[in-house]
Amino acid sequence: MNEWYNDEYVLLSPKLDIVFKRLFTDNLYLLRCLVSDLLNIPRQNTQNLVLMNNEVLPDMPKGKTSRLDLRLEVDGKAVNIEIQIRRHRDYAERALFYWAKLFTSSLKSGEEYGQLKKTITVNIVDFDLFSDKNVFHSEVVAVIRGTDEIFCDKESIHFFELSKIDGMPDPVNRQKLWLQFLNVRNEEDLKMIENTETEEMKQAADALRRLSLERDMQASALLREMELHDEASLRAEGREEARKEMRKAIMNKMRQLGYSESQIQEIFT
Repeated sequence: MNEWYNDEYVLLSPKLDIVFKRLFTDNLYLLRCLVSDLLNIPRQNTQNLVLMNNEVLPDMPKGKTSRLDLRLEVDGKAVNIEIQIRRHRDYAERALFYWAKLFTSSLKSGEEYGQLKKTITVNIVDFDLFSDKNVFHSEVVAVIRGTDEIFCDKESIHFFELSKIDGMPDPVNRQKLWLQFLNVRNEEDLKMIENTETEEMKQAADALRRLSLERDMQASALLREMELHDEASLRAEGREEARKEMRKAIMNKMRQLGYSESQIQEIFT
């Protein structure tokens, strides 16, 4: 590990959507490794991975962001990766809807239905979605009821539940190792990932530290956390009061990070 960060270093959470997207759009090697390991695709088959919607995140922390997912083409297949921290109502229907939109968008005018691409969506969620506490990865496919016969091999919806990940990092289980990386909360957690002596994990840790040192990214992450907090308390009493407290806490944190009062006011006005 490079000891180049200073006392103002605050590790950003890689499972915060804006951090996740920056991390993997800025580092396509890491993105190829992530896709390969999560979907059990040979590494050589991800060499021609194409990032389809690499929209730019806002330069200023107060800027609006577009949908924070990653749309890719991998080995002739359409792939979409989304990370979701907060549980949404009707999440299963939401996941199916986004899979269907991606599936149908791969067919151009005049093409035969058989030319539809296999479409894979990856949903990384930070909450329990399915009942089995020991299974953190589930794949939904179209099968004929009562049999194991696949109705159509072009549907694949993956769910990875971060809330079910525990234990020491294991370099052999690459799926779990990536999810443990996304779950890191502090430098100690990150060092445990690095101690697996896995090259891509070393690069991921280094990339996360560098991203965490960017002033605008620090502020954007704080504001995004406030936004998510607001969403979670939408129906709660005292929402406005809770928002004020969160805003106050974020402004204090920004002062600790060295932001001037004028910079803080520019962001929050």
